[in-house]
Amino acid sequence: MNVTSKIGILATLLFVNSNLFAQETPFKLGVCLGGGMSVTTGIDKILVPEDYYSNYSFKDKWQFTPTVGVFAQYHVDGSIIGVEGGFSYWQKASQLVYNDNKELNYKVTPRYNYIGVSALLKIYPWRKGFNISIGGRAGANLNVSSTNSEQCKLCVNCPL
Repeated sequence: MNVTSKIGILATLLFVNSNLFAQETPFKLGVCLGGGMSVTTGIDKILVPEDYYSNYSFKDKWQFTPTVGVFAQYHVDGSIIGVEGGFSYWQKASQLVYNDNKELNYKVTPRYNYIGVSALLKIYPWRKGFNISIGGRAGANLNVSSTNSEQCKLCVNCPL
């Protein structure tokens, strides 16, 4: 079972076991599940840093990436300002496709796994419901995983 599956199961369990309050409370806990699209450019410069070959092409392709997180939010009803903070896991990925005139067709898909924290200042123009969030996210790269269509033949010290 890979890391993404484990985090998805944990997020589902947290969501299912969370308490539902009968009253409005300014403090809320939640789980975020989502996805996005990502592309990592410049991998071709790592694999073939100089013009050793001719009659070849590299193409970067977009990949779907998952996101999961937990957050805490504080907003007093009727106030124009609230705050939110949380912990999250996300990926950045791409697919690099190599083709040349000797019929070597090669695909490599690196996935960078991140874990991080976020902090947001939330502005509620109508004092509840709709809000505008301003903030940031900081994270650390856990590892890089990669899938290849065949053994890499493009470089001697290939990290992928």
